[in-house]
This record gives sequence, C-alpha cells and structure tokens, in this order.
Amino acid sequence: MNPLDQQEPAVESTDAPDLFPSALSPIGILKRALLPTVLWLVVLLLLWLVLLKESVDTQALDQLRTSARPLPMLGAFLLMFGGILFMGFRWRALLPGREGTNPLMLAAIAASGMLLNVALPGPVGEVAAAALVKRRYGIPAPVALAASVHSRFVGLGTAALLAFLIWALFPLPAPEQAAPYVAGAAIVVGLGALALALIAFKPRILEIWADLTLARISRGPWKRASRIAGRLDTMVRQFVGAMSSIGRSGGMPHLRAIVWTTCGNVTVVTGIWLATLSLGYHASLGGLLFAHCATTAGSVVLFALPIGQVGWDAAFGSLLVIAAGLPLEVALAVTVMVRVQQILVLALGALFLALFPHIKGSPSHDPGSGDSCPE
Repeated sequence: MNPLDQQEPAVESTDAPDLFPSALSPIGILKRALLPTVLWLVVLLLLWLVLLKESVDTQALDQLRTSARPLPMLGAFLLMFGGILFMGFRWRALLPGREGTNPLMLAAIAASGMLLNVALPGPVGEVAAAALVKRRYGIPAPVALAASVHSRFVGLGTAALLAFLIWALFPLPAPEQAAPYVAGAAIVVGLGALALALIAFKPRILEIWADLTLARISRGPWKRASRIAGRLDTMVRQFVGAMSSIGRSGGMPHLRAIVWTTCGNVTVVTGIWLATLSLGYHASLGGLLFAHCATTAGSVVLFALPIGQVGWDAAFGSLLVIAAGLPLEVALAVTVMVRVQQILVLALGALFLALFPHIKGSPSHDPGSGDSCPE
C-alpha cells in the first residue's frame, strides 16, 4: 500500500532533517497543510451559519449559547487528543523490536505523518514517519512502515466492527426515515472490516497486483519507466514481506493493538459526549460511538487525500444528527470543535518536526541488523 525500499540508500541512510528540503521546512509544511484545512474550517463555519439561519429558530440558538459551559468544553477538547495518543500505543504494539520505543514519541511521529499527508500529495506521511522511526530507534524503515500500515488496518477494522456491533445490538435514536441509511452505513463498514482484515493478514494480494503491473513494465523496453517500475516492484515485495511477518505474529500484539484502538475510540467519544453536555444536551453514547466509528472506518476511502477532511466532516455531522439524535446546531458545533482539534494535531506535528533534530537519543538497534527484530 505504501511501499518503502529497505535497501535503498535514500531510505536507509536518510536522516529526518534531510527528508525535508528548505522549501519543505516544518513551517512551510505547516503552511501548506493549514491553508486548505483552515479554508475548509471557514467554509464549515459559514455553512454552519447558513444552515442554522435557515433551519433553526433564534430561540434554539440563544439557548445553545447561554447553556454552553467553558470548563466542560475544555475537558472535552483535551479528551479528544486521546485519539492520536493511543495511536502511538497501537503502533508500538505491532512494531517488531519495540523494546525501548516510547509510545508518546511514536504518537508525535504519527502526528507529523498526518501533517505531511495533508501538505503533500500521496501517502508521503507514512513513508516519512517510518524514516523518522528508523532514525530514532534504528528499526528498519520497511518494518516500521509495515507496522504503521498494519496498525491503521487494525484501527479501521476495529472501528468498523464496533460500528456494526453497536448497530446490530443496541437501539440507536435514529428517526424511522433515516433507519435505512444507518443500516446501510453499518453494513458497508462491516464489510470493510472484513476486507481490511484480508489485506492485513493476506498482503500477498499486493504481489499479485505487482506481477500484473510493475513486473511487466520493468521487463519492457521503456528504459527509465522500466527501471522505476523495477525498483517499485522490489519495494512492494519487501513491504509485503514485512507485512506478512507482522500478520503472522497474530496473538497478543494484535490483541493489544485492538485494546489500544478501543481505548482511543472510547476516549474520543467520551470527549464528544462531554462536549454535547457542555452545550446543554444529553446525547446517546451508543449513537455517538456509532457515528465516530462509522466515519473513522469510512475514511479509508479518502486515505491520504487532503480533500478527505471535507467528506469526513460531512459524514460525521450527518451521522451525529441521524444516528445520535443530536439537533443540527449541536451536531455542527461538535463537528467544528473536532475539526479545530485536528488542526491543533497538525500544528503539534509541525512542532515535532522542527524539534526532532534536537531531540537527544541514539538508535537502540543496530541499523544493519535486518528485519528480524524480536517480538
């Protein structure tokens, strides 16, 4: 999915600061990431105002404004950072040779990867994050990348499974006319969980794709294109090997990853629930968990695309209304709050990139030790 060549000097010998030329300094990256993100936040706020003006009476807006409590809202805001925090723990659980790694450091690296995914085209963030792990801990970059992607599969699959189970086992406060849409979302994310599990534990599917495309191009007479395809083909096969090794481990590493994913989902949803309380509304916890998990699972469709934040906000806000039973004004307020929190995560990722060259520490593994890290 996000191949990285284990033996290429550009990866194995790359220091973190060299990943980003002067034109792509942490500040420059932050500017490129924040421009579309902040513009979308402004659009979201304007859309909020227009929808509220057309759909909500003035009395409801006045009640929302007067019932808002700043301290619970601040607590809710802080709880939402549990998502990125537990992402570091989840990544560590699946990382071979994880002894000596710091989950908080991995969470900061994940935040920087999210920033790069927004600022630059393609899944650059995943590759750069793996290189940072290589620089910090000496774990081979392809192994770190495979663990990161595997961790995301576990996260998306767990979210999809949670959403499906909540829909199947617990009543949701969805209006009758919206029930088919909620059921459709639950079934789609349930099937998505099965597909993600298949790719995570049977990554050899990627080799079949490489055989049909990259391998054939590499044998062609197209010189530069054939040479590039050959290198990509090697990267894919090394990446599949690392993914297969992690997938075969099964057992406790994956169980720990699922537990950390669940902790992250519960923490974020608790923050969202507290946010609705701070706005004077008692929301359904099951509905909030379904909305969050279903939207998270659905985000795989928009993986690594900056425009994905638009679809995510639209889906999340809609599910808050139809599945969690929130009034429109509350759903939009919570959506804006979540978007602001995610912008701050990007800013923290930029801060980490700026500070990374100055963080003390040396690799705890021999870079030449290969991929056979102890589990």
